[in-house]
Amino acid sequence: MVNRRITVLGNTLPKVDHAIVAEGLGAENYPFLRELTKEEAQEYEPIGGPYSMGAADRHMIRRNAGFMVAVLGKSIDDVVGYRILDIDEEIEFREQCGNKYATVVRYYAKKQ
Repeated sequence: MVNRRITVLGNTLPKVDHAIVAEGLGAENYPFLRELTKEEAQEYEPIGGPYSMGAADRHMIRRNAGFMVAVLGKSIDDVVGYRILDIDEEIEFREQCGNKYATVVRYYAKKQ
Protein backbone atom coordinates (compact mmCIF):
# COMPACT_ATOMS: atom_id res chain seq x y z
CA MET A 1 0.00 0.00 0.00
CA VAL A 2 1.31 3.45 -0.93
CA ASN A 3 0.78 6.46 1.34
CA ARG A 4 -0.32 9.48 -0.66
CA ARG A 5 -1.13 12.95 0.47
CA ILE A 6 -4.41 14.44 -0.59
CA THR A 7 -4.36 18.17 -1.20
CA VAL A 8 -7.62 20.07 -0.82
CA LEU A 9 -7.62 22.98 -3.22
CA GLY A 10 -10.72 24.73 -1.96
CA ASN A 11 -13.10 25.06 0.93
CA THR A 12 -15.06 21.85 1.39
CA LEU A 13 -17.61 23.35 3.79
CA PRO A 14 -20.94 24.49 2.39
CA LYS A 15 -21.70 28.22 2.37
CA VAL A 16 -23.92 29.19 5.30
CA ASP A 17 -26.24 32.17 5.12
CA HIS A 18 -26.13 33.67 8.62
CA ALA A 19 -29.41 35.51 8.11
CA ILE A 20 -31.23 32.21 7.46
CA VAL A 21 -29.65 30.61 10.54
CA ALA A 22 -30.56 33.61 12.73
CA GLU A 23 -34.13 33.56 11.43
CA GLY A 24 -34.39 29.84 12.12
CA LEU A 25 -33.21 30.39 15.69
CA GLY A 26 -35.71 33.20 16.18
CA ALA A 27 -33.05 35.88 16.63
CA GLU A 28 -33.97 39.49 16.08
CA ASN A 29 -31.87 41.76 13.92
CA TYR A 30 -30.59 44.38 16.34
CA PRO A 31 -29.46 47.64 14.78
CA PHE A 32 -25.92 48.77 15.37
CA LEU A 33 -25.22 51.57 17.80
CA ARG A 34 -24.77 55.01 16.35
CA GLU A 35 -21.31 56.56 16.42
CA LEU A 36 -21.45 60.01 17.95
CA THR A 37 -19.25 62.99 17.28
CA LYS A 38 -17.61 64.84 20.17
CA GLU A 39 -20.22 67.61 19.90
CA GLU A 40 -23.15 65.18 19.80
CA ALA A 41 -21.79 63.30 22.81
CA GLN A 42 -22.01 66.45 24.93
CA GLU A 43 -25.80 66.28 24.60
CA TYR A 44 -25.84 62.87 26.31
CA GLU A 45 -24.70 61.42 29.62
CA PRO A 46 -21.79 58.96 29.71
CA ILE A 47 -22.95 55.55 30.87
CA GLY A 48 -20.48 53.34 32.69
CA GLY A 49 -16.76 53.85 32.26
CA PRO A 50 -14.55 53.88 29.22
CA TYR A 51 -14.02 50.54 27.53
CA SER A 52 -10.75 49.43 25.93
CA MET A 53 -10.83 47.02 23.01
CA GLY A 54 -8.35 45.69 20.51
CA ALA A 55 -10.32 46.40 17.37
CA ALA A 56 -13.39 48.58 17.15
CA ASP A 57 -15.77 46.79 14.85
CA ARG A 58 -19.52 47.39 15.08
CA HIS A 59 -20.33 43.90 16.36
CA MET A 60 -17.80 44.07 19.19
CA ILE A 61 -18.92 47.56 20.18
CA ARG A 62 -22.56 46.45 20.46
CA ARG A 63 -21.67 43.25 22.32
CA ASN A 64 -19.53 45.09 24.87
CA ALA A 65 -22.24 47.70 25.37
CA GLY A 66 -24.72 44.92 26.14
CA PHE A 67 -22.41 43.38 28.74
CA MET A 68 -21.65 46.71 30.37
CA VAL A 69 -25.23 47.93 30.72
CA ALA A 70 -26.31 44.52 32.01
CA VAL A 71 -23.78 44.88 34.84
CA LEU A 72 -25.20 48.33 35.56
CA GLY A 73 -28.72 46.90 35.66
CA LYS A 74 -29.86 48.69 32.53
CA SER A 75 -30.91 47.69 29.03
CA ILE A 76 -29.09 48.04 25.72
CA ASP A 77 -32.06 50.19 24.69
CA ASP A 78 -30.77 52.86 27.12
CA VAL A 79 -27.61 53.29 25.07
CA VAL A 80 -27.98 56.07 22.51
CA GLY A 81 -24.58 55.63 20.90
CA TYR A 82 -20.85 55.45 21.38
CA ARG A 83 -17.78 57.51 20.70
CA ILE A 84 -14.23 56.35 20.03
CA LEU A 85 -12.12 58.62 22.21
CA ASP A 86 -9.22 60.63 20.89
CA ILE A 87 -5.69 59.62 21.86
CA ASP A 88 -5.44 62.54 24.31
CA GLU A 89 -8.58 61.57 26.25
CA GLU A 90 -8.71 59.20 29.26
CA ILE A 91 -4.92 59.19 29.63
CA GLU A 92 -5.03 57.64 33.14
CA PHE A 93 -7.31 54.86 31.93
CA ARG A 94 -5.01 54.12 29.00
CA GLU A 95 -2.02 53.90 31.35
CA GLN A 96 -3.93 51.45 33.57
CA CYS A 97 -4.67 49.30 30.51
CA GLY A 98 -0.98 49.26 29.66
CA ASN A 99 -1.46 50.50 26.11
CA LYS A 100 -1.71 54.24 25.59
CA TYR A 101 -2.63 53.69 21.93
CA ALA A 102 -5.52 51.28 22.57
CA THR A 103 -8.94 51.96 21.10
CA VAL A 104 -11.08 53.35 23.91
CA VAL A 105 -14.85 53.56 23.54
CA ARG A 106 -17.31 55.42 25.75
CA TYR A 107 -21.05 54.76 25.65
CA TYR A 108 -23.75 57.39 26.10
CA ALA A 109 -27.36 57.45 27.27
CA LYS A 110 -30.03 60.14 27.40
CA LYS A 111 -29.64 62.65 30.22
CA GLN A 112 -32.04 62.09 33.08
